[in-house]
Amino acid sequence: MPLPHQPYSQKEHWNAFWQMFYRIKRAGKLIEIPITEDMLAEAKAFTEKVILEKQKEEVHQRDGRQEKKRWMTGTLGELALERFLGVRFRDPTVGDSIRYAVPDLSTIGLPVGVKSFRAGNFPLVNRLLSRNPRKPLTEAEIFIAVEPTRMKAYLFGLAFQEDLIRNEQNPENDRYVKDGNALDRKTAFTSFDALHSFHCLEELESLIFRHSTELAG
Repeated sequence: MPLPHQPYSQKEHWNAFWQMFYRIKRAGKLIEIPITEDMLAEAKAFTEKVILEKQKEEVHQRDGRQEKKRWMTGTLGELALERFLGVRFRDPTVGDSIRYAVPDLSTIGLPVGVKSFRAGNFPLVNRLLSRNPRKPLTEAEIFIAVEPTRMKAYLFGLAFQEDLIRNEQNPENDRYVKDGNALDRKTAFTSFDALHSFHCLEELESLIFRHSTELAG
């Protein structure tokens, strides 16, 4: 019989996150991106529009405040990354979720997703080893934290599929997941030291190209 889920307390989670944060910052691998008032206004307007549309979908008809927070977080992270890269990749349209099940940067030709999350908690990521086989594997994911009260975003770097799988294989990461019911689909990402840094769009493209070339052998 499996042991009951024993998540870390909020204090333990918080302390572990900020220890990681300042370790990465001291190593010079953390990039701080300002969040402007215009970005905040754009994120709020888009979130309000998307929440109205999502209410039509049964899966989104509960937990309204958390839903709004998730969309604000995701949109602010993408806007901050757009500012940093100097290119627009977000799709500003709103519609059925199935239409948008593609990597976030696919609009600029990169098979890369963006994992935006609130600073202070490790982000949850989809499991790849026990995933739904009908869903495509994520080739790479960019991790960016947002701190709206301080009007800042923090770019940590890029994880490739093998980095995500190695992270998933660490059972301790499950203890950063508050809801035990989510464990069959999600785990926490804590492997920030393993992320690949980039400082511009060209460096990101080079990382993706080099990785694809290595996989091709």
